Amino acid sequence: MNEQSDKVIQPAELRKRAEQEMQALSDEIIDPWLTDEKRLLHELQVHQIELEMQNETLHEALTQTEEACLALEREHQRYFELFDFAPIAYFKLEQNQLIRKANICAANLLGSDQSQLVDQDFSIYIPSAYRPVFHKFLSNIFLSGIRQSCELALQVGETQYWVTIEAIVDISKKSCLMAVSDISGRKRNEELLRCVF
Repeated sequence: MNEQSDKVIQPAELRKRAEQEMQALSDEIIDPWLTDEKRLLHELQVHQIELEMQNETLHEALTQTEEACLALEREHQRYFELFDFAPIAYFKLEQNQLIRKANICAANLLGSDQSQLVDQDFSIYIPSAYRPVFHKFLSNIFLSGIRQSCELALQVGETQYWVTIEAIVDISKKSCLMAVSDISGRKRNEELLRCVF
């Protein structure tokens, strides 16, 4: 049982506690042969104490809920900052290659706004010669569930550059998380070394 359900007071226990509190407040001894009016007054007073106890329990639960919501909001903000302001391009992609989420670096990489990338097919940024490679890469990720990487070219407008993509299936198994790094400088250096030797 969790802590919250442990604090729920059963009606019989609530009644018993209210009776005890009423007894402590009252100087007179409760006579089992009370008149109807006194018995009714006694019942109303006990019921009022029960309601006050329930109100106190609800107030405590509300306070705990508010604190939990604030903690959750702080965690969400922390995640947002880690994802959105990361110094590497992050994407969340579905199996059908649709972008579900992209951080600021990803938007800059593709020369677009974050909001414009959502629901866009990632493969439109891949030259047609590399699309089969990317499709196989994405299929392997979803089939294996293991983190994988590949290198391929991206095309943004007239500019083509090389990237390395690392991806893994997320917890839902319906989308994957991709980190994309521009390796154009490294590829140029490799090409220069090949030309020299």
